[in-house]
Amino acid sequence: MAIAEEASDPLSAKEVLENALMLMTQNKVAYVWSNGPTNYGGQAAYLTWAKAVENDNYFAGGTDNMSCQIDAETMVGEGRLHAAIYIESLLDEIPGQAQLLQKCAGLLKAAAACAQEIATLHSQFSTKENRIKIAALIRKAADYEKQACLVLAKILDKTPSQINEIEQQLNEAAAIVAN
Repeated sequence: MAIAEEASDPLSAKEVLENALMLMTQNKVAYVWSNGPTNYGGQAAYLTWAKAVENDNYFAGGTDNMSCQIDAETMVGEGRLHAAIYIESLLDEIPGQAQLLQKCAGLLKAAAACAQEIATLHSQFSTKENRIKIAALIRKAADYEKQACLVLAKILDKTPSQINEIEQQLNEAAAIVAN
């Protein structure tokens, strides 16, 4: 809730999960309140991040990009860990989905663990070898999140055709980033 925001009833667990799935599968994000450019989201954001880390010029001089790097590590690490904790809290609320909820939470925790491992290496950005390791960990986190999205779709009782559509969206990220 923000200051001066109208209070409303909290979202249901299904609405929260639907919103999460939408955000995690959206490869391009445009902010309504901003006239700025469209940003990458979901899998495209991960792939763009990994590509930037591998770019020798990206971290040459200045600290702005390093600040973005540390922010991204934090967002993935904390965000996915808190998402996993929330999903685990739904074990009693969504009967019959315990196995899928635990699997989804486990995948999100694995993505968070990648971010934690990246954080142990970010002080060594000066070497290409370490940046290649970091990029590999970013791609690994992306893959865990991609798998979590597909499990989340099953938790939300999506049809096989809807799940295929979601998987297609997730896979489109590579083409979007390549252009």
